[in-house]
Amino acid sequence: MERRRLISGLIILMCLALHVALVVSVATQSRPVIWPLHNDTIHREGPAADFFSIYHASVNLSEGRSPYGFEEDGRTPYFFPYRYMPVVAQAGRLMLGLSPFAAYRAWILLLEALLAVLIFLVWRRATGWLRTLSVCLLLLNSPYLLELYMGQFTFAATALLAMSLLTSACVFFILAVLLKMYPLAAGVALVRAGRWRCVALALVVLAVLTVPYFAANLDDLRAFRALNVGVPPGVAGGLHSGNYGLAYLLYLL
Repeated sequence: MERRRLISGLIILMCLALHVALVVSVATQSRPVIWPLHNDTIHREGPAADFFSIYHASVNLSEGRSPYGFEEDGRTPYFFPYRYMPVVAQAGRLMLGLSPFAAYRAWILLLEALLAVLIFLVWRRATGWLRTLSVCLLLLNSPYLLELYMGQFTFAATALLAMSLLTSACVFFILAVLLKMYPLAAGVALVRAGRWRCVALALVVLAVLTVPYFAANLDDLRAFRALNVGVPPGVAGGLHSGNYGLAYLLYLL
């Protein structure tokens, strides 16, 4: 038993050391070690292009413009279109005291903190070889490293959702829903588990922070709809052959 624990500990330490080296590469190099491995790193503008979409939207809001506007702001170096709820850009104004790349590296640190919490929760629940495998998979997860490079938000929403499911803390579910909409899909499971109040509260918070804004800014509502569910003539708006999301499935149908 002691030998197994020693071997498990050594494996996890090696995975952790490799994880740290990869994260440092992503955070400090324009072409990190993972650069040749992903379509987005090779063919998309980056690093941090997804993160800069929120930075740009927050700059726009602070200067009285629509967060969905795509015009240059004189601060953000480059950015993808902003597709999130207005509340995300409003919260993003807290980071505008930092330069774009400093804010991006702060976001990497926050994602690393969420990863650490998720690993801790998994460590408490898993046992034996499954514990070692789970921790190493989380540390060396290639999509996660791509998320760091692009400054994306899917892992953050997923980690918050997992934290809510594993701790029964509703606040994590609410934050996950505000960051991205897809955690609402877990609402069915939460209701069946007797946590319907948490789902109801998340919907109320989302409505309070979203409906009044869109009611007062109908152009932003149309922009949000066009960016997320609109299908222009031809295959456009992100609905391309490499997109396997629900929106593209509905487009094909």
